[in-house]
Amino acid sequence: GFDVLDILRNTPETANVRIIMLTALSQPKDKERAESLGVDDYLVKSQVVISDVVSRIKYHLGLA
Repeated sequence: GFDVLDILRNTPETANVRIIMLTALSQPKDKERAESLGVDDYLVKSQVVISDVVSRIKYHLGLA
């Protein structure tokens, strides 16, 4: 995930695409790394339900 995030952020065609990471990595250092690479939102699988995911997607699409 981090490698893909880095590639997306450093490719001109995808640099401004909204990225929400849904991951099993729950350590603060993992979230900090994702934020330093430019993630728009970071969700830990064990801490969210599908309605949370839908809500965050709607938020980032400007629908909430």
